[in-house]
Amino acid sequence: MKQQTGKLRNWIAGLMLVALAPFAQANLVLNGDFDQGFIVGGFDWEVTPVSPSKAGALVRQVALDKHGGVLQVDFTGRPIVVPEVRQHLVLLHNR
Repeated sequence: MKQQTGKLRNWIAGLMLVALAPFAQANLVLNGDFDQGFIVGGFDWEVTPVSPSKAGALVRQVALDKHGGVLQVDFTGRPIVVPEVRQHLVLLHNR
């Protein structure tokens, strides 16, 4: 149920970005402060699943006192072959 609620939240956020962007300066990055858990699909952050023994970076979402949610990225020294972290953005013409 939580996954479905998160997907609905992402869908509504994406719809609102498209609907309201012509009228306001919208923040196009959803969950940019990393305070909410990542929801697979939609417009939220996506962390590419990679074996820790092969990853160029280890990515996880953690909470820090007085800072809230943060994205922790530990580089391993190995090449980064695929995007470790990404987010789909709604970009409108002339924006």
